[in-house]
Amino acid sequence: PISNTMTENIKSTVLSTQGIAALKTLTPGGVVDLQISMPAAPKRIKTEYVGMLVDECLMFHLPTVAKWITVRDALTVGNDLVVRSVLEGDTGQVIAFRVTVLKLLSSPAGILITSFPKKIESIALRSVKRSQLGVSIDIISEAFPDEEDVSGIIVDLSEKGCKVAIQSQVSVP
Repeated sequence: PISNTMTENIKSTVLSTQGIAALKTLTPGGVVDLQISMPAAPKRIKTEYVGMLVDECLMFHLPTVAKWITVRDALTVGNDLVVRSVLEGDTGQVIAFRVTVLKLLSSPAGILITSFPKKIESIALRSVKRSQLGVSIDIISEAFPDEEDVSGIIVDLSEKGCKVAIQSQVSVP
């Protein structure tokens, strides 16, 4: 989980080419965490990132269902939000930035439009850089010799380990 406050280990940068590059790693449909200023205490919700216009605005999806009504009521023009996201990649990092609500649309879909961030804070999640491989592999289990081999892909690799993706073999009755 991401902490409510960014610690002194965070590298702060003015939004530069590096900051823009970090924002561009956000993918439409990816999950972001919004922290909304509320009278009693800030409220945190997870929602989807929709897209951006560089130096103009960011857009997020906000469902129009009833359980989101209190959140939607707090998203008034001028209200500040903190956006957090975990970015995968060779170093892995959490980015966070402050934006201001510009507009909330409810039709044809719930879309929150915010200002473009002026500063991005990030925390590296990995001590060792990972290489993106995409190498096809077969996994053979000596512990279960009667089981079938499993095919997969080495997604990334570092000197401390690797991440392997395998296809689940769930049978549907």
